[in-house]
Amino acid sequence: MPLPIERVEPVAFWLRGSPFDRTLALRIAILSEGFLPNEMQAFREAADGIVTALRDHPPFNRHWDRIGIVRIDCRSEASATVLQPLHAPPAGYWDRTPFDVHFDPGIARSLQGDASAVRHVLWELTGLPAFDSVLVLVNSQHPAGVAPDSVAFLTLHGSTNARFETFVHELGHAAFGLADEYEIRTGAPGEPVHAVRNPPEPAEPNITAQRRRGLIPWQDALTPGVQIPTTVASPPGGCVRDKAARPHVPPLPARAIGLFEGGGQVSCGLFRPALGCLMRGEGEALFCDVCERHIDRWLAAHAITAATSAAVAEERWTHMVPFDGNGLSLAIAYHAPSGRITAYDVSRLADRGSPVLTPIRDVTITGGFTAMAVLAQGVARYLLLTNLFTDQRVIYRIDLFPTPGTNPWLDLVLATHSAPVPGYSHVVPFELDGGLYVLHYGRITGELALQEIDFSAGVAIPNTIASSRAGTLAPWRPLLSGLAVVDIDGLPYLAGVDAAQRTIAIAALRLPSGPAPASMLTETFTAGPEFIRGLQTHAAGLSVHGRGALCLYSALGGGMAIYRPRKGGAGLDFEFGMDWPPGAAALFDVGLPALGALGRLDNGVGPRFELVWLYNAGLQRFFTVHLR
Repeated sequence: MPLPIERVEPVAFWLRGSPFDRTLALRIAILSEGFLPNEMQAFREAADGIVTALRDHPPFNRHWDRIGIVRIDCRSEASATVLQPLHAPPAGYWDRTPFDVHFDPGIARSLQGDASAVRHVLWELTGLPAFDSVLVLVNSQHPAGVAPDSVAFLTLHGSTNARFETFVHELGHAAFGLADEYEIRTGAPGEPVHAVRNPPEPAEPNITAQRRRGLIPWQDALTPGVQIPTTVASPPGGCVRDKAARPHVPPLPARAIGLFEGGGQVSCGLFRPALGCLMRGEGEALFCDVCERHIDRWLAAHAITAATSAAVAEERWTHMVPFDGNGLSLAIAYHAPSGRITAYDVSRLADRGSPVLTPIRDVTITGGFTAMAVLAQGVARYLLLTNLFTDQRVIYRIDLFPTPGTNPWLDLVLATHSAPVPGYSHVVPFELDGGLYVLHYGRITGELALQEIDFSAGVAIPNTIASSRAGTLAPWRPLLSGLAVVDIDGLPYLAGVDAAQRTIAIAALRLPSGPAPASMLTETFTAGPEFIRGLQTHAAGLSVHGRGALCLYSALGGGMAIYRPRKGGAGLDFEFGMDWPPGAAALFDVGLPALGALGRLDNGVGPRFELVWLYNAGLQRFFTVHLR
């Protein structure tokens, strides 16, 4: 059993990049196994050496700005230097290292380890991104490595170059789905040559069972004049290991691409692209052209790319809210000084080039409202606007395609006026236990007011359940700059961000109960300046890849980041970050940036993607980021 995590005491250090890099297409974690505290420096130096070598190695040197690497120091209570190939660990070794790594009893250069324990450590380190590849460096000088899935185990053997070559070989498996191109040798006495007859076509891009030129997966990369197959044939009924290339006139170049028999851990029946390649090993320092091209394409396809759309209309919208309705992805925009309201079809943002968004509907209402939200009841959509200074509230029914001669597309169904008392700066709708609620928040004092929206009369009527002013609801965290509801496992959680203090808090939303003042917020996670980027002024709860996500944006600096909430709101894991242009951060959220997301899209080029968009009121433009 692996060492309990409270005794592992993992600590993370970014060696290349940070959670707030503009784009990270490949994210790698390097963890230690079997290093005592006085041996940990050897692990750190080995990790640094891997980073330096990766930076200079093709094709990674061409994508270095898209690669992030984290070193995670994990404490062990036993040294892995006592492990021996083909032998079980000595007495007293088990249960004293983080991942129970040991040598395979049947294969001399192979390891076994607990990948689930590795993932558990990564899970416990809140704030880290999801990793494309995870490397565990084992404190042993005996050469061995294995990559059962996205976790690779590798011993600390040999020179920096040899260690790096083994690491990149395992990275080829774990991150890019490349197959072994070597022919397996277990080291057992009298071991036969391994062969397969009529195998199915492998899924990996660098081996094949095809023998005809027109069916070879890398046929477009074949060296001109190369013979197919490119290696000499085995004797009839037999199989020869490490077959040489057939004679060619003129001779084949050193990095020729052809159809070389032997790969996928067998000597006969499967073919590889080149005579030598890092995925074959045996001292090869470079990928063959087929593997290198595959990695290039993978990094390009998984990169996060930003695009700018054309300016929208002539107004500098002070408020904008995304919503779905009539089978469309929409946004409704409001200009507080004039009272103008416009609805846009934001799915046009996925179009190629710089699409111009034109209004679907346009109308002018009362100006001066300071907060806006869209309410959903079944297929019906309602627009709620409130005024911080007068406590005025109005609700409109939204019908973008009304029957001619009936109600207008924006139909007023409720108008209330209160005495001019200090109001609420934020309006946050959420659903809970089958009901629709609106939480009002006052930034200056942290006051809260909870209203349930009653649809029984066919219109939306807010009924106040509890409020801080009435002494029936406890306030929560004054001076928050951003407030958003995030869906976590189908339940609403409130996220609050304080830009000045650089703090973030997550709280479960529950209907208030108990003696007054009751609490409706149970905090599940808090973090300080070491966790979030500075000056995060705005927050939005989005759905990305079918799950709830929290998006933070700085109207002052332009940086944005998306986090995945953990189960029960117990933490946030960084998904990605990038720099968008900053926008005006106006008092009381007038001129606030608007954030939204679109589901799985296809623009006819490359894999399907999702799109997160930002409306920047200061620049009067939309900005988008494509997530593949």
